[in-house]
Amino acid sequence: MCIISLQKRDKQKYKSFCLFPHNPLKMLCLSVYVIGFFFSPVSPFQTEELVKALQDLENAASGDAAVRQKIASLPQEVQDVSLLEKITDKEAADKLSKTVDEACLLLAEYNGRLAAELEDRRQLARMLTEYIGSQKEALMEREKKLEEYKQKLARVTQVRKELKSHIQSLPDLSLLPNVTGGLAPLPSAGDLFSTD
Repeated sequence: MCIISLQKRDKQKYKSFCLFPHNPLKMLCLSVYVIGFFFSPVSPFQTEELVKALQDLENAASGDAAVRQKIASLPQEVQDVSLLEKITDKEAADKLSKTVDEACLLLAEYNGRLAAELEDRRQLARMLTEYIGSQKEALMEREKKLEEYKQKLARVTQVRKELKSHIQSLPDLSLLPNVTGGLAPLPSAGDLFSTD
């Protein structure tokens, strides 16, 4: 099969994958999509669902560099209790309290996203296991079919060979003498029963 035979919607997906030829996740998505589209025994919906799950990982929390950078740049006072002794006035304490509250919100949200990503990855692992299993079953079935058709091809080839040999062994009728040369043609049925 050829990618060109994909429907218009599918061509757009293929085109978007090709924009990132060195992105392993994109290439995995493309492989799953194309294999599923042409060869998968599972439904197109399941293939689409798997591709979507793989694509969603591109926006996963663990890949959010901006948030990780924010967390990494939190002040030491937010992370080290021993530094609280350095705070001597209410204004500094209020400022730090606000920073700590913001850090708590940031970390709570990020941890929630990480937990959701972890669950998504577990679900994806199950989906991939099922998908790979179905592909292995399909492969075995196609290997069996291939073997059957190889045997059929061998039988047809043998018949063709035998037929060719048989045709060559038949006498060439064009080389036989002309036994009807010079004889009058046989009378027709009408001539036989004619009263003339």
